[in-house]
Formats: sequence, structure tokens, C-alpha cells
Amino acid sequence: MSVHSLPAQSKSPSINFEEAGITENLGAQIPLNIQLTRSDGVTVNTRDLFSDGKPVVLVMAYYSCPMLCNLVVESVAKVVNDSKWMPGDKYRIVTISFDPKDTTSSARAFCKKHTSSITKQTLDSTDWQFLIGSAADVKSIGNTIGFRYKYIPENQDFAHGAGIMILTPDGKVSRYLYGVDYNQRDFKLAILEASDRKLVSTIDKVTLYCFSYDSHTRGYAIVARNIMKIGGLITICALGLIIFGLNIKTKDRRKNHAK
Repeated sequence: MSVHSLPAQSKSPSINFEEAGITENLGAQIPLNIQLTRSDGVTVNTRDLFSDGKPVVLVMAYYSCPMLCNLVVESVAKVVNDSKWMPGDKYRIVTISFDPKDTTSSARAFCKKHTSSITKQTLDSTDWQFLIGSAADVKSIGNTIGFRYKYIPENQDFAHGAGIMILTPDGKVSRYLYGVDYNQRDFKLAILEASDRKLVSTIDKVTLYCFSYDSHTRGYAIVARNIMKIGGLITICALGLIIFGLNIKTKDRRKNHAK
């Protein structure tokens, strides 16, 4: 278990940073019976977020946040725009506000602001959803995934952590990516790791085999031992093909001599 804390925009004497950060709860099951409202006014159940059997990139944010939430969501939009994979293809993105004062109107404005930078395709309302919910329900989700936030009356904003959660197709926490800058490799590998392995291509399985999540660097690193194993397997296969080819040639020569 690890803890990552990054406060909101300004300091306050009332902040206890143990109440505002991220504690990893890998394997935790998201509550599947919570009702939320989408930015277009449609009511959805958390179970619906996983109805298509795809991993979900979960972003906790509040839509009036003056800085940190915007940086997190901007980074998600950037890594999506730079990636070959788009929301709705191999994964979905879900943003949930933890400010009970947020409305469908503020959710729509936040959605338009951040999805407008994605130019590769037009996203529909289910590819990247911006949701609001009751304070108690959203708190329940936050507690489950280890995302803690605290309202600061003096500043009229929230202290909270910076990071995103990758959820499996059945709603379990698979991986955390921290900070406000996500690179394509970590983003893709986290989604692959959360996916149903039966649906992952052979090339992607090899990629997953060659990389492993490093809890110290909070990113994916090459596993030299596994690459050596693959290299050894390729060498053995190559030698096998060479020997097979030599045997064929030897047999052909013998047949020609016999004639």
C-alpha cells in the first residue's frame, strides 16, 4: 500500500493531508449500485459503466477547480489525443465530480472544455462521461478507491490528490497512475493490464510480458529477465530452423547422389 498526496492550489491551517491524498486499494471493487447523473442529464448506474466489458479510466475531479483538476484532465486528454487508442475502442473514461455543488451544467462546460482538444475522432456521450452524484455516494466511491479529498472553507476549494485509476471490466481497481503528466506507454500498459487477457492480442501480451509496474518509480519498466527469455526462445527457434533447413539440404543431396 502506498500513499500519494498533492494538495489543492493553496495552503490552509485547517488541512490535514492525511485526509487529502491517494491510498492504493488494488483489487477494491467499485460499488455497482450507485446512481450518478451524466452531463447530458441521463441517469446512469455505476454498473452501466462496465456494461461493454472494457476497462475504465476513472478520474476524480470537481468542475470548478481552479487548477489541479484541470491539469489532471488536460493530461488525460493529451495522452488520449497522442495515443492510437481512443475512448470507446479499448476503454472508456469516466470523470466523477466530488463537489456536491456541481450540476449537469458545470459538468457539460467542463466536458466541452477538455474534450474539445481531442481531434482524432468525435466522442459520444459514453466514450468519456462526466458525472455528478450525491455527496454520500461519491464519498463511497472515493473511499473504495482510496481517493481522499477535503473541503477547505477558508479557500472555498478542495485539497485532493493528483492521479487516475484504471479499473478492470468488472469494476476492480487495477492500477494507479500519479501526477499531472501521463505518458503513452504507462497509459497503454495500464489499460492492457486491466483488460481481459483473452481479448489482448499476441503482440500486446508480449509487451505486457516485457514490462512490469515499478512501485518506486510509479511507472512501467522493462523486465530484463523476461526479455532475455524471449531472446533465448527466438535464438532456439532460429537454430531449430537452421538445423531443419540443413537436414533438408542433406537429404536432397543424398537423393541426388543416389540417382
